[in-house]
Amino acid sequence: MHTIYKAPQSSLLDNIKADLLDGRSVRLQAKGWSMLPMIWNERDTLVLAPISQEQLKVGLIVFAQTGSGRYIIHRIARIVRTRIELRGDGNPYQEEYVHPQTVFGELVEVQQENRCLKKGDWRWRAYALLWPKNGNIRRILLFFYRRLFLR
Repeated sequence: MHTIYKAPQSSLLDNIKADLLDGRSVRLQAKGWSMLPMIWNERDTLVLAPISQEQLKVGLIVFAQTGSGRYIIHRIARIVRTRIELRGDGNPYQEEYVHPQTVFGELVEVQQENRCLKKGDWRWRAYALLWPKNGNIRRILLFFYRRLFLR
């Protein structure tokens, strides 16, 4: 059974963290545009599952807490020893760094208006593989994507 959170704010995100640490999956409404084109602000519902430090690998989308205490859901771009670089798919250049012990959950499902993306299905893999890692190309594609779909 999932706990459903509708309006993530600091205290609610603390509750989400606690549920994940207790081994429970949670559901929350997406906030922000940093994971475009896969996740849309306030349209999509996200399902997070607990994750262990041993399961962390490049390409996973994780729920983590930054050094400043901010919670984010971004893709793992790189892991170097005890430092993980996270980047939102919709952020061409911005990176955030966290430690493995501050990663609490993994995104396993995105419920959209008329479909559901699940980790491992072909659309999920397409976002991970086809979305360019080059910041300049990503920036150009995001420009056109926002003009076409976010009007």
